[in-house]
Amino acid sequence: MLYTLTSILAPRPVQGAVGGVPVTVAGLMRSTTGIGEGARMCLAALEALGIPAESLDFSERLNLADMPGDPTPPPVHRADPGGSMIVHINAPYLPLALLAMGRAATRRKRMIGYWSWELPRIPDSWRVGFPFVNEIWVPSSFTADAIRAEVDLPVHVVPHPMLPVPPQTFDWRQKFGIGADELVVGTFFHMGSSFARKNPLAAIEAFRRAFGREKAHLIIKMNDGSLAPDLRAAVLEATGGYPNIHLIEQKLTDQEMSDLLCSVDVLLSMHRTEGFGLPLARAMQLGKLVVATGWSGNLDFMTRENSMLVDYSLIPATDPQRKYDYNDMNWANPSVEHAAHCLRQAAEVPGLRQSLGTQAERDIARQFGRDAWPGARQLNRLGAQHRTV
Repeated sequence: MLYTLTSILAPRPVQGAVGGVPVTVAGLMRSTTGIGEGARMCLAALEALGIPAESLDFSERLNLADMPGDPTPPPVHRADPGGSMIVHINAPYLPLALLAMGRAATRRKRMIGYWSWELPRIPDSWRVGFPFVNEIWVPSSFTADAIRAEVDLPVHVVPHPMLPVPPQTFDWRQKFGIGADELVVGTFFHMGSSFARKNPLAAIEAFRRAFGREKAHLIIKMNDGSLAPDLRAAVLEATGGYPNIHLIEQKLTDQEMSDLLCSVDVLLSMHRTEGFGLPLARAMQLGKLVVATGWSGNLDFMTRENSMLVDYSLIPATDPQRKYDYNDMNWANPSVEHAAHCLRQAAEVPGLRQSLGTQAERDIARQFGRDAWPGARQLNRLGAQHRTV
């Protein structure tokens, strides 16, 4: 009902709108979700490239503003007519976001939907967003394949830009009393992004098999555990009695998340599927070793030359939270035993973390660095020329 009502009321774009500047980045600017982080990264990239950019934050109007502290307000949106607008919210919620922004905000703009999906086909609920964009940007070829099969609109692969990481300001190792010579593995997940998809219990089990209660530490970053108390309890049960497993549940700013990545040696992801895998790319940018499932959107930047890909089999996508409950589609079932083997190698093989991490850092800069970011080329196509600053 909500999808139908908002699709009737929301403003539709001008067919053939040219685009150009200014470029407005609209999204969940004050949200700790990956969608919110992606919008902030896009805005930062435009500013770094010297492209005239504005932002429009609708996170509070959608009741999704949860960034801790008092973040600096984004630039004021002037609602100038014309130009381009990149809207960072998935198709089913786009009409609602457009209503939250107001008709003046989108007047005569070329509307670009920035969408991410994690299964081989998009669900029918996504069709409601098709009439409200002139073109679609996606972070990976995996998502592009899913959307192109269902829509008669231009679909462009525009990965998240990877700008230089700010200096570390806080040492999480020190907080947990971890020595400088001890191995630290990190695994991160958001309860609202589907517990089954993120598969954190498999990550915990892989760590336990690899190291038991000694030799290494695991830091788990869990967001919004209150959304599913029973699943949060399962995490607590799986980690109970392990003094070398540490849990962070409070919301973190972008800087605090960056500090956390700087504090780990290995990032572990036993995901069943990813549209892109932003924390994985972030860790690789920092020269960290990433051990992750070898399937879905992260394969656009992860190879056996720059990371450790975990073996998997494909199984029906079954999600008790019903966020990705599509039994007619498959997702990965990563091997816990192989992941544990990879972690042991990371700890025991001299130079392995450094060699793979160095290659990872180079590859991320080559693919997603400021001067390589495909988004700049797409905006140039629309007349939003950039200058290097």
